Amino acid sequence: MAPRASAGPAAVSDASTPVAVFQRSAHPPAVISMVSGLPVVLGAAQLTQWCSEQGGKNAARRLPELDQCRLLGSVALNLSLPAANAAQLPRKLGLHLGPCSPRKPHPKWGSNAVRETWESATGEMLGHGFASPSALLKSLYSGDVLGDEEFATELLEAVGVFSIPDPDLWGCPLLRCVVVPPADIPSGAKGAASSSSKKATSRPPPALPPPPPPPPAAAHDSLAAGRSRRKRKRKAPSYDEEEEKEEEEEEEEEGPSAGGLLGASSRVKEPSAGGLLRPSSRVEGGVLKVRVTVHVYMSRLLLYMIAHPSIRVLMSLLHPPHGATPSGIAALPAYPPTFRCHGGANSAPFTLEGVIKSVEHLGYREEPQPAGLALQLKQYQRQALAWMLDMESLPGGINSLFWEERPFADGGAPFHYSPALGEMRLSPPPLMRGGVLADEMGLGKTLEVLGLVVSTLHLPVEPPDVAGLIPSKSTLIVVPPTLVSQWLAEVLLLLV
Repeated sequence: MAPRASAGPAAVSDASTPVAVFQRSAHPPAVISMVSGLPVVLGAAQLTQWCSEQGGKNAARRLPELDQCRLLGSVALNLSLPAANAAQLPRKLGLHLGPCSPRKPHPKWGSNAVRETWESATGEMLGHGFASPSALLKSLYSGDVLGDEEFATELLEAVGVFSIPDPDLWGCPLLRCVVVPPADIPSGAKGAASSSSKKATSRPPPALPPPPPPPPAAAHDSLAAGRSRRKRKRKAPSYDEEEEKEEEEEEEEEGPSAGGLLGASSRVKEPSAGGLLRPSSRVEGGVLKVRVTVHVYMSRLLLYMIAHPSIRVLMSLLHPPHGATPSGIAALPAYPPTFRCHGGANSAPFTLEGVIKSVEHLGYREEPQPAGLALQLKQYQRQALAWMLDMESLPGGINSLFWEERPFADGGAPFHYSPALGEMRLSPPPLMRGGVLADEMGLGKTLEVLGLVVSTLHLPVEPPDVAGLIPSKSTLIVVPPTLVSQWLAEVLLLLV
Protein backbone atom coordinates (compact mmCIF):
# COMPACT_ATOMS: atom_id res chain seq x y z
CA MET A 1 0.00 0.00 0.00
CA ALA A 2 1.40 3.38 -1.01
CA PRO A 3 1.54 6.14 1.59
CA ARG A 4 -1.20 8.75 1.28
CA ALA A 5 -0.43 12.44 1.06
CA SER A 6 -1.76 14.46 3.94
CA ALA A 7 -4.84 16.49 3.09
CA GLY A 8 -3.89 19.42 5.27
CA PRO A 9 -1.04 20.94 7.25
CA ALA A 10 0.30 18.70 10.01
CA ALA A 11 -0.20 20.24 13.45
CA VAL A 12 3.40 19.79 14.49
CA SER A 13 3.13 22.69 16.94
CA ASP A 14 0.30 20.97 18.84
CA ALA A 15 1.70 19.65 22.11
CA SER A 16 -0.50 16.55 21.78
CA THR A 17 1.11 15.31 18.55
CA PRO A 18 3.84 12.65 18.75
CA VAL A 19 6.44 14.84 17.05
CA ALA A 20 5.77 17.71 19.47
CA VAL A 21 6.45 15.41 22.41
CA PHE A 22 9.92 14.72 21.04
CA GLN A 23 10.61 18.32 20.03
CA ARG A 24 9.85 19.77 23.45
CA SER A 25 11.49 17.04 25.58
CA ALA A 26 15.07 17.13 26.80
CA HIS A 27 15.25 13.35 26.38
CA PRO A 28 13.23 11.01 24.14
CA PRO A 29 10.56 8.87 25.80
CA ALA A 30 11.80 5.51 27.09
CA VAL A 31 8.87 3.60 25.59
CA ILE A 32 6.52 4.50 22.75
CA SER A 33 3.62 2.91 20.96
CA MET A 34 4.70 1.45 17.63
CA VAL A 35 1.36 2.46 16.12
CA SER A 36 0.85 5.99 17.48
CA GLY A 37 4.41 7.10 18.32
CA LEU A 38 3.18 8.50 21.64
CA PRO A 39 4.94 7.76 24.96
CA VAL A 40 3.86 4.70 26.91
CA VAL A 41 4.48 4.04 30.61
CA LEU A 42 4.93 0.36 31.49
CA GLY A 43 4.39 -0.79 35.05
CA ALA A 44 6.63 -3.30 36.80
CA ALA A 45 4.35 -6.20 35.87
CA GLN A 46 4.27 -5.11 32.21
CA LEU A 47 8.07 -4.81 32.09
CA THR A 48 8.39 -8.31 33.50
CA GLN A 49 5.86 -9.60 30.98
CA TRP A 50 7.66 -7.86 28.09
CA CYS A 51 10.95 -9.55 29.02
CA SER A 52 9.43 -12.98 29.58
CA GLU A 53 9.24 -15.82 27.09
CA GLN A 54 5.48 -15.44 27.04
CA GLY A 55 5.92 -11.76 26.18
CA GLY A 56 7.93 -12.78 23.13
CA LYS A 57 5.24 -15.23 22.06
CA ASN A 58 2.56 -12.56 22.51
CA ALA A 59 4.53 -10.12 20.35
CA ALA A 60 4.83 -12.77 17.63
CA ARG A 61 1.05 -13.16 17.77
CA ARG A 62 0.55 -9.40 17.29
CA LEU A 63 -0.75 -8.89 20.84
CA PRO A 64 -0.12 -5.65 22.82
CA GLU A 65 3.53 -6.58 23.53
CA LEU A 66 4.30 -5.91 19.85
CA ASP A 67 3.13 -2.31 20.19
CA GLN A 68 5.41 -1.62 23.18
CA CYS A 69 8.73 -0.40 21.74
CA ARG A 70 11.65 0.45 24.04
CA LEU A 71 14.39 2.94 23.25
CA LEU A 72 17.53 1.37 21.82
CA GLY A 73 19.49 4.58 21.18
CA SER A 74 19.64 7.94 19.43
CA VAL A 75 21.90 9.95 17.14
CA ALA A 76 21.82 13.38 15.46
CA LEU A 77 22.22 13.79 11.69
CA ASN A 78 23.26 17.10 10.14
CA LEU A 79 21.83 17.76 6.70
CA SER A 80 22.26 20.57 4.18
CA LEU A 81 20.89 21.77 0.85
CA PRO A 82 20.89 25.09 -1.07
CA ALA A 83 18.66 27.62 0.67
CA ALA A 84 16.98 28.31 -2.69
CA ASN A 85 15.67 24.72 -2.59
CA ALA A 86 14.28 25.06 0.93
CA ALA A 87 10.70 24.58 -0.29
CA GLN A 88 11.58 21.05 -1.35
CA LEU A 89 12.86 19.99 2.07
CA PRO A 90 9.52 18.83 3.57
CA ARG A 91 9.07 16.46 0.63
CA LYS A 92 12.66 15.29 0.75
CA LEU A 93 12.07 14.34 4.39
CA GLY A 94 8.69 12.75 3.65
CA LEU A 95 6.84 15.16 5.94
CA HIS A 96 3.97 15.41 3.47
CA LEU A 97 3.09 11.72 3.71
CA GLY A 98 -0.07 10.83 5.58
CA PRO A 99 -1.04 7.67 7.45
CA CYS A 100 -2.05 4.48 5.70
CA SER A 101 -5.49 2.99 6.09
CA PRO A 102 -5.43 0.29 8.78
CA ARG A 103 -5.42 -3.22 7.34
CA LYS A 104 -6.89 -6.36 8.82
CA PRO A 105 -4.06 -8.79 9.64
CA HIS A 106 -3.84 -12.26 8.16
CA PRO A 107 -6.00 -14.82 10.00
CA LYS A 108 -2.88 -16.82 10.93
CA TRP A 109 -2.02 -14.13 13.52
CA GLY A 110 -5.26 -14.78 15.39
CA SER A 111 -8.44 -12.83 15.98
CA ASN A 112 -6.88 -10.56 18.64
CA ALA A 113 -3.98 -9.36 16.50
CA VAL A 114 -3.55 -5.58 16.23
CA ARG A 115 -4.51 -4.00 12.91
CA GLU A 116 -1.67 -3.23 10.51
CA THR A 117 -1.15 0.54 10.36
CA TRP A 118 2.33 0.49 8.85
CA GLU A 119 3.13 1.20 5.20
CA SER A 120 3.38 -2.25 3.64
CA ALA A 121 6.51 -1.60 1.56
CA THR A 122 8.66 0.20 4.16
CA GLY A 123 7.04 -0.76 7.47
CA GLU A 124 6.92 2.91 8.51
CA MET A 125 4.13 4.56 10.52
CA LEU A 126 3.43 7.77 8.62
CA GLY A 127 1.46 10.89 9.40
CA HIS A 128 2.72 11.65 12.91
CA GLY A 129 4.84 14.66 11.93
CA PHE A 130 8.08 12.66 11.83
CA ALA A 131 10.36 12.48 8.82
CA SER A 132 10.32 9.25 6.84
CA PRO A 133 13.61 7.28 7.17
CA SER A 134 13.20 5.80 3.69
CA ALA A 135 12.45 9.22 2.15
CA LEU A 136 15.52 10.70 3.85
CA LEU A 137 17.64 7.78 2.64
CA LYS A 138 16.37 8.33 -0.88
CA SER A 139 17.28 12.03 -0.72
CA LEU A 140 20.77 11.20 0.52
CA TYR A 141 21.22 8.66 -2.27
CA SER A 142 20.20 11.17 -4.94
CA GLY A 143 22.28 13.99 -3.47
CA ASP A 144 19.26 16.29 -3.12
CA VAL A 145 20.15 16.45 0.57
CA LEU A 146 23.72 16.15 1.79
CA GLY A 147 24.68 14.58 5.10
CA ASP A 148 27.66 15.65 7.19
CA GLU A 149 27.93 12.22 8.80
CA GLU A 150 29.42 9.56 6.55
CA PHE A 151 27.47 6.87 8.40
CA ALA A 152 24.04 8.40 7.73
CA THR A 153 23.14 6.10 4.83
CA GLU A 154 24.55 3.06 6.62
CA LEU A 155 22.41 3.82 9.66
CA LEU A 156 19.21 4.32 7.64
CA GLU A 157 19.89 1.19 5.60
CA ALA A 158 20.17 -0.84 8.81
CA VAL A 159 16.92 0.73 10.04
CA GLY A 160 15.24 -0.31 6.79
CA VAL A 161 16.38 -3.91 7.17
CA PHE A 162 14.36 -4.29 10.37
CA SER A 163 11.51 -1.93 9.41
CA ILE A 164 10.49 -3.68 6.19
CA PRO A 165 8.08 -6.50 7.06
CA ASP A 166 9.51 -9.93 6.25
CA PRO A 167 6.76 -12.43 5.35
CA ASP A 168 9.12 -15.31 6.19
CA LEU A 169 9.37 -14.08 9.79
CA TRP A 170 6.54 -12.25 11.53
CA GLY A 171 5.40 -10.05 8.65
CA CYS A 172 5.68 -6.83 10.68
CA PRO A 173 8.29 -4.16 11.52
CA LEU A 174 10.77 -5.21 14.19
CA LEU A 175 11.51 -1.63 15.23
CA ARG A 176 10.14 1.90 15.03
CA CYS A 177 12.53 4.60 13.84
CA VAL A 178 11.55 8.15 14.81
CA VAL A 179 13.24 10.94 12.80
CA VAL A 180 12.43 14.24 14.50
CA PRO A 181 12.66 17.38 12.30
CA PRO A 182 13.03 20.94 13.61
CA ALA A 183 9.76 22.52 14.68
CA ASP A 184 10.18 25.43 12.24
CA ILE A 185 9.99 23.21 9.14
CA PRO A 186 6.42 23.11 7.78
CA SER A 187 4.82 19.81 6.91
CA GLY A 188 4.95 20.48 3.19
CA ALA A 189 1.33 19.39 2.92
CA LYS A 190 0.39 22.28 0.62
CA GLY A 191 1.75 20.46 -2.37
CA ALA A 192 1.25 17.00 -1.02
CA ALA A 193 -2.32 16.38 -2.07
CA SER A 194 -3.10 14.52 -5.24
CA SER A 195 -3.40 16.41 -8.52
CA SER A 196 -7.20 16.15 -8.51
CA SER A 197 -7.54 17.67 -5.04
CA LYS A 198 -4.97 20.32 -5.92
CA LYS A 199 -7.10 21.57 -8.80
CA ALA A 200 -10.30 21.57 -6.73
CA THR A 201 -9.03 23.51 -3.75
CA SER A 202 -9.25 27.29 -3.54
CA ARG A 203 -7.69 27.65 -0.12
CA PRO A 204 -4.84 30.19 -0.08
CA PRO A 205 -1.38 28.84 0.72
CA PRO A 206 -0.15 29.14 4.33
CA ALA A 207 1.90 32.16 5.19
CA LEU A 208 5.63 31.50 5.21
CA PRO A 209 8.58 33.63 6.27
CA PRO A 210 10.30 35.64 3.52
CA PRO A 211 12.78 33.61 1.47
CA PRO A 212 16.47 33.80 2.35
CA PRO A 213 18.83 35.73 0.05
CA PRO A 214 20.13 33.78 -2.97
CA PRO A 215 23.24 31.71 -2.17
CA PRO A 216 26.67 32.77 -3.40
CA ALA A 217 27.65 31.12 -6.64
CA ALA A 218 30.59 29.30 -5.07
CA ALA A 219 28.49 27.69 -2.35
CA HIS A 220 25.76 26.69 -4.81
CA ASP A 221 28.27 25.22 -7.27
CA SER A 222 29.94 23.26 -4.49
CA LEU A 223 26.67 21.73 -3.35
CA ALA A 224 25.65 20.99 -6.93
CA ALA A 225 28.93 19.23 -7.55
CA GLY A 226 28.43 17.14 -4.42
CA ARG A 227 24.95 16.13 -5.55
CA SER A 228 26.27 15.19 -8.97
CA ARG A 229 28.94 12.95 -7.48
CA ARG A 230 26.39 11.19 -5.27
CA LYS A 231 24.00 10.66 -8.17
CA ARG A 232 26.72 8.85 -10.09
CA LYS A 233 27.59 6.73 -7.08
CA ARG A 234 24.28 4.98 -6.49
CA LYS A 235 20.79 4.85 -7.90
CA ALA A 236 18.19 5.55 -5.26
CA PRO A 237 15.06 3.49 -4.66
CA SER A 238 12.02 5.51 -5.64
CA TYR A 239 8.34 5.67 -4.87
CA ASP A 240 5.71 5.29 -7.53
CA GLU A 241 6.87 7.02 -10.76
CA GLU A 242 3.63 8.98 -11.18
CA GLU A 243 3.84 10.37 -7.67
CA GLU A 244 7.48 11.29 -8.27
CA LYS A 245 6.52 13.17 -11.45
CA GLU A 246 3.70 15.02 -9.66
CA GLU A 247 6.07 16.06 -6.89
CA GLU A 248 8.54 17.53 -9.41
CA GLU A 249 5.76 19.46 -11.19
CA GLU A 250 4.43 20.85 -7.91
CA GLU A 251 7.89 21.92 -6.79
CA GLU A 252 8.40 23.77 -10.08
CA GLU A 253 5.07 25.57 -9.67
CA GLU A 254 5.85 26.59 -6.09
CA GLY A 255 9.32 27.91 -6.80
CA PRO A 256 11.77 29.00 -4.15
CA SER A 257 9.84 32.13 -3.27
CA ALA A 258 6.85 30.14 -1.98
CA GLY A 259 8.81 27.83 0.23
CA GLY A 260 11.27 29.91 2.20
CA LEU A 261 11.57 28.06 5.49
CA LEU A 262 13.74 30.32 7.58
CA GLY A 263 14.80 33.90 7.93
CA ALA A 264 18.45 34.86 8.21
CA SER A 265 18.12 35.20 11.98
CA SER A 266 17.52 31.48 12.64
CA ARG A 267 19.84 30.05 15.28
CA VAL A 268 21.04 26.62 16.31
CA LYS A 269 19.54 25.33 19.54
CA GLU A 270 21.82 24.30 22.36
CA PRO A 271 22.49 20.63 23.10
CA SER A 272 20.13 18.97 25.52
CA ALA A 273 21.21 18.01 29.00
CA GLY A 274 21.94 14.48 27.84
CA GLY A 275 24.47 15.62 25.25
CA LEU A 276 22.33 14.80 22.19
CA LEU A 277 21.85 17.86 20.00
CA ARG A 278 18.26 18.99 19.56
CA PRO A 279 16.67 19.33 16.10
CA SER A 280 17.53 22.73 14.64
CA SER A 281 17.90 24.65 11.38
CA ARG A 282 19.68 27.72 10.12
CA VAL A 283 20.79 29.44 6.91
CA GLU A 284 24.51 29.93 6.57
CA GLY A 285 26.23 31.26 3.45
CA GLY A 286 23.26 30.47 1.23
CA VAL A 287 23.05 26.91 2.55
CA LEU A 288 20.18 25.60 4.68
CA LYS A 289 21.60 23.45 7.47
CA VAL A 290 19.18 21.18 9.28
CA ARG A 291 19.77 18.88 12.20
CA VAL A 292 17.38 15.98 12.77
CA THR A 293 17.50 13.49 15.61
CA VAL A 294 17.04 9.79 14.99
CA HIS A 295 15.63 7.59 17.76
CA VAL A 296 15.41 3.82 17.27
CA TYR A 297 12.87 1.86 19.32
CA MET A 298 13.03 -1.91 19.30
CA SER A 299 10.13 -4.28 19.51
CA ARG A 300 10.30 -7.47 21.54
CA LEU A 301 10.82 -9.44 18.31
CA LEU A 302 14.13 -7.73 17.49
CA LEU A 303 15.71 -9.64 20.37
CA TYR A 304 15.23 -12.88 18.44
CA MET A 305 17.60 -11.81 15.63
CA ILE A 306 21.08 -13.34 15.88
CA ALA A 307 24.35 -13.07 13.92
CA HIS A 308 22.98 -10.03 12.06
CA PRO A 309 25.33 -7.34 10.70
CA SER A 310 22.62 -4.66 10.84
CA ILE A 311 22.32 -5.13 14.61
CA ARG A 312 26.02 -4.37 14.95
CA VAL A 313 25.61 -1.30 12.72
CA LEU A 314 22.78 0.10 14.83
CA MET A 315 24.49 -0.57 18.15
CA SER A 316 27.78 0.95 16.99
CA LEU A 317 26.20 4.18 15.68
CA LEU A 318 23.47 4.90 18.23
CA HIS A 319 24.17 6.65 21.53
CA PRO A 320 22.68 4.75 24.50
CA PRO A 321 19.64 6.33 26.19
CA HIS A 322 20.26 8.98 28.82
CA GLY A 323 21.24 7.38 32.12
CA ALA A 324 21.52 3.89 30.60
CA THR A 325 25.30 3.47 30.44
CA PRO A 326 26.49 0.08 29.09
CA SER A 327 28.81 -2.00 31.25
CA GLY A 328 31.30 -2.33 28.41
CA ILE A 329 33.14 -5.34 27.01
CA ALA A 330 35.94 -6.75 29.17
CA ALA A 331 39.39 -7.06 27.63
CA LEU A 332 42.75 -8.42 28.70
CA PRO A 333 45.79 -6.12 28.36
CA ALA A 334 47.53 -6.03 24.98
CA TYR A 335 51.24 -6.85 24.72
CA PRO A 336 53.77 -6.98 21.85
CA PRO A 337 53.37 -10.17 19.78
CA THR A 338 55.65 -13.16 20.28
CA PHE A 339 53.90 -15.55 17.87
CA ARG A 340 52.56 -15.28 14.36
CA CYS A 341 49.21 -16.77 13.44
CA HIS A 342 47.71 -16.84 9.96
CA GLY A 343 44.69 -18.93 10.79
CA GLY A 344 41.30 -17.21 10.74
CA ALA A 345 42.55 -14.02 9.10
CA ASN A 346 39.83 -14.19 6.43
CA SER A 347 37.12 -15.75 8.56
CA ALA A 348 33.58 -14.53 7.98
CA PRO A 349 31.85 -12.37 10.62
CA PHE A 350 29.81 -14.13 13.30
CA THR A 351 31.49 -17.52 12.69
CA LEU A 352 33.15 -19.49 15.48
CA GLU A 353 36.55 -18.98 13.86
CA GLY A 354 35.96 -15.25 13.50
CA VAL A 355 34.74 -14.84 17.08
CA ILE A 356 37.79 -16.65 18.49
CA LYS A 357 40.09 -14.64 16.23
CA SER A 358 38.70 -11.41 17.68
CA VAL A 359 40.09 -12.23 21.16
CA GLU A 360 43.32 -13.89 20.07
CA HIS A 361 46.55 -13.05 21.95
CA LEU A 362 49.92 -13.47 20.22
CA GLY A 363 52.00 -12.18 23.11
CA TYR A 364 51.57 -11.50 26.81
CA ARG A 365 53.35 -10.58 30.03
CA GLU A 366 55.67 -13.19 31.58
CA GLU A 367 54.64 -15.02 34.75
CA PRO A 368 57.47 -15.93 37.17
CA GLN A 369 58.60 -19.54 37.25
CA PRO A 370 56.09 -21.42 39.46
CA ALA A 371 57.34 -23.53 42.33
CA GLY A 372 56.77 -27.25 41.82
CA LEU A 373 57.92 -27.54 38.20
CA ALA A 374 61.10 -29.53 37.54
CA LEU A 375 61.77 -27.87 34.18
CA GLN A 376 62.42 -24.18 33.58
CA LEU A 377 59.71 -22.51 31.49
CA LYS A 378 60.78 -20.69 28.35
CA GLN A 379 59.81 -17.05 27.73
CA TYR A 380 56.78 -17.82 25.55
CA GLN A 381 55.66 -20.51 28.02
CA ARG A 382 55.68 -18.04 30.90
CA GLN A 383 53.59 -15.74 28.70
CA ALA A 384 51.10 -18.55 28.09
CA LEU A 385 50.94 -19.26 31.82
CA ALA A 386 50.25 -15.59 32.64
CA TRP A 387 47.52 -15.47 29.99
CA MET A 388 45.80 -18.60 31.37
CA LEU A 389 45.91 -17.24 34.91
CA ASP A 390 44.30 -13.97 33.79
CA MET A 391 41.65 -15.77 31.75
CA GLU A 392 40.63 -17.91 34.71
CA SER A 393 40.40 -14.89 37.02
CA LEU A 394 38.14 -12.74 34.78
CA PRO A 395 35.28 -11.55 37.05
CA GLY A 396 32.69 -12.15 34.36
CA GLY A 397 34.31 -15.24 32.87
CA ILE A 398 34.93 -15.84 29.17
CA ASN A 399 31.59 -14.34 28.13
CA SER A 400 32.57 -10.94 29.50
CA LEU A 401 34.96 -10.72 26.53
CA PHE A 402 31.99 -10.93 24.16
CA TRP A 403 28.94 -9.58 26.00
CA GLU A 404 28.06 -6.31 27.70
CA GLU A 405 25.09 -5.41 29.86
CA ARG A 406 22.85 -2.57 28.63
CA PRO A 407 20.13 -1.05 30.84
CA PHE A 408 16.83 0.09 29.42
CA ALA A 409 15.94 3.76 29.82
CA ASP A 410 12.77 2.84 31.74
CA GLY A 411 14.49 0.46 34.14
CA GLY A 412 13.58 -3.16 34.63
CA ALA A 413 15.84 -6.07 33.76
CA PRO A 414 18.66 -5.09 31.35
CA PHE A 415 19.48 -6.73 28.05
CA HIS A 416 22.82 -8.07 26.86
CA TYR A 417 24.59 -7.28 23.59
CA SER A 418 27.52 -8.96 21.81
CA PRO A 419 29.22 -7.02 18.97
CA ALA A 420 31.19 -10.12 17.94
CA LEU A 421 28.01 -12.19 17.67
CA GLY A 422 25.68 -9.48 16.30
CA GLU A 423 23.11 -10.48 18.86
CA MET A 424 21.01 -9.10 21.71
CA ARG A 425 19.43 -11.20 24.42
CA LEU A 426 17.49 -10.70 27.64
CA SER A 427 18.93 -13.59 29.67
CA PRO A 428 22.52 -13.13 30.87
CA PRO A 429 25.15 -15.37 29.26
CA PRO A 430 26.33 -18.26 31.45
CA LEU A 431 29.37 -17.74 33.65
CA MET A 432 32.20 -19.87 32.27
CA ARG A 433 35.94 -19.64 32.88
CA GLY A 434 38.94 -20.81 30.90
CA GLY A 435 40.09 -20.46 27.33
CA VAL A 436 41.77 -22.21 24.40
CA LEU A 437 45.54 -22.74 24.51
CA ALA A 438 46.35 -23.12 20.81
CA ASP A 439 50.14 -23.47 20.66
CA GLU A 440 51.42 -25.73 17.88
CA MET A 441 52.49 -29.31 18.58
CA GLY A 442 55.85 -29.55 20.31
CA LEU A 443 55.81 -26.13 22.00
CA GLY A 444 55.09 -27.55 25.46
CA LYS A 445 51.37 -27.22 26.08
CA THR A 446 51.53 -30.08 28.62
CA LEU A 447 54.19 -28.27 30.64
CA GLU A 448 52.22 -24.99 30.45
CA VAL A 449 49.03 -26.65 31.72
CA LEU A 450 50.88 -28.34 34.58
CA GLY A 451 52.37 -24.95 35.43
CA LEU A 452 48.81 -23.58 35.62
CA VAL A 453 47.78 -26.42 37.96
CA VAL A 454 50.59 -25.86 40.47
CA SER A 455 50.18 -22.06 40.27
CA THR A 456 46.57 -22.23 41.44
CA LEU A 457 46.85 -24.77 44.26
CA HIS A 458 47.05 -22.00 46.84
CA LEU A 459 43.73 -20.45 45.80
CA PRO A 460 40.68 -21.07 48.01
CA VAL A 461 38.18 -23.62 46.82
CA GLU A 462 35.08 -22.06 45.30
CA PRO A 463 31.74 -23.53 46.44
CA PRO A 464 30.06 -25.51 43.63
CA ASP A 465 27.20 -23.89 41.77
CA VAL A 466 25.25 -27.15 41.63
CA ALA A 467 23.91 -28.73 44.80
CA GLY A 468 25.33 -32.12 45.71
CA LEU A 469 28.83 -31.56 44.32
CA ILE A 470 31.88 -31.84 46.59
CA PRO A 471 34.34 -28.88 46.67
CA SER A 472 37.79 -29.94 45.41
CA LYS A 473 41.11 -28.53 44.24
CA SER A 474 41.55 -31.42 41.84
CA THR A 475 42.09 -30.83 38.12
CA LEU A 476 40.27 -33.13 35.69
CA ILE A 477 42.29 -33.88 32.55
CA VAL A 478 40.25 -35.42 29.73
CA VAL A 479 42.35 -37.18 27.05
CA PRO A 480 41.88 -40.11 24.67
CA PRO A 481 42.72 -43.49 26.25
CA THR A 482 45.85 -43.79 24.12
CA LEU A 483 47.33 -40.66 25.74
CA VAL A 484 46.66 -41.49 29.40
CA SER A 485 50.00 -43.23 29.90
CA GLN A 486 51.84 -40.38 28.16
CA TRP A 487 50.26 -37.83 30.50
CA LEU A 488 51.12 -39.88 33.57
CA ALA A 489 54.75 -40.08 32.44
CA GLU A 490 54.83 -36.30 31.80
CA VAL A 491 53.38 -35.56 35.25
CA LEU A 492 55.99 -37.73 37.00
CA LEU A 493 58.77 -36.14 34.93
CA LEU A 494 57.77 -32.47 35.13
CA LEU A 495 56.48 -32.09 38.70
CA VAL A 496 58.81 -31.94 41.68
